[in-house]
Parts: sequence; C-alpha cells; structure tokens
Amino acid sequence: MRILRWLTFWAVLLVPSAAALADALPLEASLVTIKGEVRLKDALKSLAATGNRVIDLRTRLGQEAADPLLKLDLDRAPFWQAVDAIADQAGLRLTPHMDRQSGEPALGIQQALGDPAHPRQPRAYAGPFRAAVRQVTATRDLLHPDAGKLTIQLELAAEPRLTPLLLRQHSRSATARIAGGGPAIPVQTGSG
Repeated sequence: MRILRWLTFWAVLLVPSAAALADALPLEASLVTIKGEVRLKDALKSLAATGNRVIDLRTRLGQEAADPLLKLDLDRAPFWQAVDAIADQAGLRLTPHMDRQSGEPALGIQQALGDPAHPRQPRAYAGPFRAAVRQVTATRDLLHPDAGKLTIQLELAAEPRLTPLLLRQHSRSATARIAGGGPAIPVQTGSG
C-alpha cells in the first residue's frame, strides 16, 4: 500500500511545534510525586497542589463518582504524565473545562467511554503541553488508487495553570513521517 499523500491536521498546533514552543519559552512542567497506594480523591488533591485546577465532573454528569484505590509510582513526574497515569488506572478520561464560578481554566475528569482496558489515545508531551490524537479518519479513493486522505484530529492542551493567548502553526513548515523512518511528507491543509 502506498503512503497516503494527503494529510489534514485539524489543529492549530502540531506536536513538534509544542516541543519547539516549550524549548523557546521558559516554561517547565509542574512536577508530581505520589508513591504507593492512594485513593483517587487524594491523588487529585496532589495534582491540585501544583497550581493546576482539577475538577471531578462525574456527579454533575450523573456518573458514579467511585474513589478507587490506585497504586502509583510517580516520582517528580511531569503533570500530564501523572494525570494520564491516574486517569488510566481509575478508568477516567480528561476534558478541558472552564470553572463557571471563577472563570478559570481547569481540567475536568469523567468516566472513560467504552472499555477502560482498551488502549488509550496516543499522546505526546512537551513541558507543560500535551497533545493527544482524538480521531483518525482514512479515506481511499477507489477511482484514483494513488489518491487518499488521512485526517488526524488532535486535542491540544496546556496545564490549566497556564493561559495560552494564541498558538499557531503554519502548515508549510509541518511534515509527517511514517513509523519506521519513512520519508517526510509535507502536510497539506484543507477543509476536508
């Protein structure tokens, strides 16, 4: 099968740009240490101690707000890796949230969709930034076998303690690589 030539990223910022931004700015990820067996509510308190607002949305959404016992070995782990480790173990998913009372950005947690044992979405981290693949759609044109399209929708986030003003990536400078070291493919944007 030939490499898909048409790539569309439905995002303003691509993962390599997040790394470039983290290198250009003096921003460090918040660090989290949680070791041993701990209840979910206590793990969330440890995350909040970094200055990042974390809100449990499960009761608001009519979901069971269980408080499972987690086994964590996080030693000065960057915030996003710590959050993902906690969410994966507790069967939760992350969602951007704006606190109605304070108007401050927050990280909401709620029950994961589908089977909690199912592999989680691919993620990449750069300092206080996180990019996660939200949706992948591949299209093959049966009339033109060499034509195809791959659409990747990314979910981009900064730690809630940060408020990005504008993140922008020009597609002219973006490329994609096939796993295994294939050639770089220029990204072409479009409305799909």
